[in-house]
Amino acid sequence: MSRSNLEIQDQLRGALMAKLLEGGVIRQNLSSEDFEEPFKAEFHGMNSFDSLFVDMLIWLQQEGFIRHEGFHTGSNGEACVTLCSPAAMAIKQLDEKVPGPGPTTVREIVTASSGPSYESYGRLGAFFGGLIGGYQGSIG
Repeated sequence: MSRSNLEIQDQLRGALMAKLLEGGVIRQNLSSEDFEEPFKAEFHGMNSFDSLFVDMLIWLQQEGFIRHEGFHTGSNGEACVTLCSPAAMAIKQLDEKVPGPGPTTVREIVTASSGPSYESYGRLGAFFGGLIGGYQGSIG
């Protein structure tokens, strides 16, 4: 079953945020190769996934969820980000409720003993994507 563009973006956003929140304030180097596995069916050439990976990280930074030092190309041609960590805005959300079945807070999804599933990554990604819309709606 093929996923929509929005589902893919929610799942990638959730996977990135879960990885970063799990590390806390420790800065991490991330590679698109670390996140590509569940998206291989939708992205036959890695260049398009690399572009989405970079675009998602830029969006997360511009919306105030993450910090990073910059991007570079790895030894296999993959997209990489240097010294990335969650911003205070993201860490503040750890105990917020996330709609849906299973773990109910951001913290519970991130620390699930069996590891988050791509369904919960999708919920987490939609949650972080919705924060911006909810915030903008509250000030408009």
